[in-house]
Amino acid sequence: MTKLHITAVWQKWLEVLYNPHSFLVSLSRAATFAKPQNVIGNRRTIDILKQTMEIFEKILNKYNCPKRTEKPLTTIDQIESIVKFNLPTDYKTYIQNYLGFEGHIGQEFMRLWDFDELLETNKDYEIFDNLPNTLGIGGNGSSEFIAIELVDSGIYRIVLSPFIDLDKQYHIEIGTSFTDFLVRLDNGQEWFKENSK
Repeated sequence: MTKLHITAVWQKWLEVLYNPHSFLVSLSRAATFAKPQNVIGNRRTIDILKQTMEIFEKILNKYNCPKRTEKPLTTIDQIESIVKFNLPTDYKTYIQNYLGFEGHIGQEFMRLWDFDELLETNKDYEIFDNLPNTLGIGGNGSSEFIAIELVDSGIYRIVLSPFIDLDKQYHIEIGTSFTDFLVRLDNGQEWFKENSK
């Protein structure tokens, strides 16, 4: 680990420690630093992570998202080797524990693709070919897909983008993490309204 990398990790760690609200909003940014080996002795961060996961679970249960009873055929390693980035922790939790979902969360309709559909669907829509650092994870029942976009090392956002013209310039941020995306929808956020918090 380089000195520069250690400094960046320490800065993220302090951000998580002193601003728990930003931790909730940007779980995918901080989650990599909330692994047990990185938070030994910091009970507060572990508690924040647990609270965040409780919110995540509460939303999925509220909308009757079906739980997985069998392991998916596709592995996380398979997906990550194709997209060339680690999936956010909150999304990994979702795909390991829940099946695909189709229905409304808040006012918006969406379909989250089942984990075993991800590779084929992304290949069929040519997302992998045209949008590096992007993994389609669902759609809105119209002409847009929902995706995880890697913005920078360990920093993700959830975007809505058109199927027709696969270009990053058309991405609309709809969450700073998978959990934030669900929270925004549950709170009534609409797809094309400005993202105010």
